Amino acid sequence: MPNAMFDGDAFPEVFCIEDIRCSRREGGGYGCRATLYHDRASISVAFGIVQRDPELMRGRFVSVEWLPEAISDHGAVSDGGLCVRDHTASGFNPFRSVPHSWCADRHQIECARDLWESSSQPLRKLLFETFWNELHARPGAGGRASTG
Repeated sequence: MPNAMFDGDAFPEVFCIEDIRCSRREGGGYGCRATLYHDRASISVAFGIVQRDPELMRGRFVSVEWLPEAISDHGAVSDGGLCVRDHTASGFNPFRSVPHSWCADRHQIECARDLWESSSQPLRKLLFETFWNELHARPGAGGRASTG
């Protein structure tokens, strides 16, 4: 169902994949649905891919390739796909993209955000490797995209 012109710029540039599921399409390729999280927005998106991308998994950072107009696909916004992003992207704080399902104690996440903001690049790398991997390994987090 097409909607009016869609402004993808109103959303954060980088999200974390909280959940992703891909299933084979009859005509070939895969249809995927993903739940994306950022402190400013949590959205569901739907998109098609020709072949399975091993980089599209929970915990990865992605940008959305927005379509010119929003199209609803059973509660998800149809888009042109997801582009995997490096966590070291300029100005990006990965602790703004920690889903509540990974850590309900938002005070801990706020502390991690503040620490990130005040840290040098080498310390940020250490923080990311230590804390992100720990968050990602918690029950309910982590893992690859499921395919059917």
